[in-house]
Amino acid sequence: MNEILFFKLTDREMQNGEKISPKGIMEAHYYHAKSHPKKDKQGKEVGKVLLTVSSSVAKKIDYAIFMEKDMKKGFVARVNDFDKFSNREPQNSDYTVPSQWEGELYQKENDKDYTWFELDIDSDATIQDFSNLPHNNTRAVAYVTMQDFQAKMNQPLRP
Repeated sequence: MNEILFFKLTDREMQNGEKISPKGIMEAHYYHAKSHPKKDKQGKEVGKVLLTVSSSVAKKIDYAIFMEKDMKKGFVARVNDFDKFSNREPQNSDYTVPSQWEGELYQKENDKDYTWFELDIDSDATIQDFSNLPHNNTRAVAYVTMQDFQAKMNQPLRP
């Protein structure tokens, strides 16, 4: 059964004290992936990005949807790998963070036990409107099966 993780992004404070909005976080990672294409395991060109979150993800997931705080807009990505920094650090150097996070990545996230994701975003993927998707707006992390997602959205998942 394919599981999809829905993750509601929240404001993030940088080490220099600057705050970045959920929309800014989403767009920075999306556009970083789009500007860093590599070949995936099947030889298809995909954007690659490393994204870290403060929540723990315990389930095996195939896809993730990272959304703005109001959960109306987001992007879909295939999850290549993920884990908590306390278990292991990312190993694949094809996955990098947007430049805003380069200096902060390992120290802060490792200290706070963040989860990292290696994400693949198809070259034709877009930031999508998910406002028609019924969801619990109060939870930061939710899981749904691929079948339920496609039935509720009335369209196939497009990473």
